[in-house]
This record gives sequence, C-alpha cells and structure tokens, in this order.
Amino acid sequence: HGTGGAGPLTRQGRDVLRSWLLQRDVRPDPIKSIATLRVFFGGLVGPEPVAHQIRELRRLAVATLEELRATEAEIRGDERLFYPYLTLLAGLAHYEAEIRWADAALAALDDKEER
Repeated sequence: HGTGGAGPLTRQGRDVLRSWLLQRDVRPDPIKSIATLRVFFGGLVGPEPVAHQIRELRRLAVATLEELRATEAEIRGDERLFYPYLTLLAGLAHYEAEIRWADAALAALDDKEER
C-alpha cells in the first residue's frame, strides 16, 4: 500500500512510526479556523459580511461532505481500508458539525437583525 506519495517506509521509519502510534498522549485537536476567527471579530464589520462568510463556509462544507460520502460508499466494507475508513468517519463528523454550526450561527444573526 502507498503512503500518499512519500514512498515506502524504511525499517527504521516504520519503527519510529509504530512507536509514535503507540504513545498514549491523545488530546483533542485544537480548533484553528480562520473562518471562526473572522466571526469572532465580526463586530468590526457588521452582520452582513459575517453572514456572507458563514454561508460560504457552509457551501464549502456541504461540497466536501458530499465528496467524503462518495468516498465512504466506495470504501465501506473494504477490510484493507478499515483504519482509513475510521479517519473518514472523523471527517464526516467534522463537516456535519460545521454545517450545524453554520446553520445555528446564521439563525442567531437573523435573530439579532430582527431585534
């Protein structure tokens, strides 16, 4: 199996990778999002530019989610791709959550505008 174009692992490289994989210091990934940083400072520009950014982020998330779902349909059940499939599930959950957040944020902006 390929390693994403990086070439085959050497024995030493495989040992280092295996050691890293066995480490138990699992932590949640930090959220580093330019889009949410822009929303955080949205008070400087007002609701319409913020809503535009959120709508665009949602559109991109929907497109990516569709691509991931197509990939899921291709690899689901392939025992050779079981662990990559688990990673794909994380991607699906991420983009589904991003879409839910965008919907909630847009609704909150609409509520703010109505007041």
